[in-house]
Amino acid sequence: MVIAFIPARSGSKGVPNKNSLVLGTETLTGRAISLGLSSAKIDFVVVSTDTDLLVHNNPILASVGAEFATLGEGSVKEVSSRILLHKRRSVDATDTARTSDAVMNFLEGFLHTEDDLILLIQPTSPFREKEELEEFMKGYLDSGYESGLSMKLLESPHPLKSFALQGDVLVLDTTQMVAWGKPRQELPARYGPDGAFYISTIRNLKNNQSFLSTINYVYVREGLRTANIDTQIDFEFAKFIYEHKSDERSKE
Repeated sequence: MVIAFIPARSGSKGVPNKNSLVLGTETLTGRAISLGLSSAKIDFVVVSTDTDLLVHNNPILASVGAEFATLGEGSVKEVSSRILLHKRRSVDATDTARTSDAVMNFLEGFLHTEDDLILLIQPTSPFREKEELEEFMKGYLDSGYESGLSMKLLESPHPLKSFALQGDVLVLDTTQMVAWGKPRQELPARYGPDGAFYISTIRNLKNNQSFLSTINYVYVREGLRTANIDTQIDFEFAKFIYEHKSDERSKE
């Protein structure tokens, strides 16, 4: 069984009510739900939130909006045969809370096995395509690993050219000086998570309290579709990308 888990808490220091923001015709959470429902490989789509604002702002969830306020923390409400609404505990909705804890709380009341899979679909990566999801799932299932994620190439500035400051002073050792003087093309490639996809067996989540393990399948994504929304500037950039793509479609 594959469970797509959409973490959509209300709090966000960078962008207030970030997961309820509208991009195009859907909220960020709505876009994540639509993506999860688009794949036949996914058995259930779980929206985990602590706010009724998000529920009311999504047409797919609005049918149970009146009941959300009366649900106890940690409760699960069936929206449809494939969509479940998880009322996230306040302890799991803080800035320092781990998504894995919210997943574990959901699983307490959901029948599952250790081999079942949790696919994390974060609302903040709005430009994922169905084809990418299918490729990611196929690659992961073929790999036989306990966990997997999507990543992107980190180019400018190169990670080897990032340093910790000592107050307002930059102190470099010989190795760092060498890296500083090299062009990006001569430095070893470095990759970072782009936030689009994480997947793990429930066994691994329980054992490591993380979506990652010691060996992970990696799906590399490129270009503007890797845009991830953490700040207001990120959201303005996402709107620009969406409008640019809309203009291109209208010319076809």
